Amino acid sequence: MATLSNTGHGPLQVPEFGSIPLNFELAPEARFAHGLVEYRHAPRLIKREMAMLRPMLHITEQGGWDRTILDSDETKLAKWY
Repeated sequence: MATLSNTGHGPLQVPEFGSIPLNFELAPEARFAHGLVEYRHAPRLIKREMAMLRPMLHITEQGGWDRTILDSDETKLAKWY
């Protein structure tokens, strides 16, 4: 496989000159990301974190949850469990 090099030492090495085909591309890890072509969105939260966020979201959407969570009445808290 040919490599691209424009250091000035040796013959010009760009696509369509010499042995490098016109549609030559470097491997993704060997080139700079540009625009959305190289965009990758890796998941940032693991399944455990997502599972923990669901009940937290459910509880915090209830009205007065901030007062109920500190209340000693366990029947209200049992509804969330």
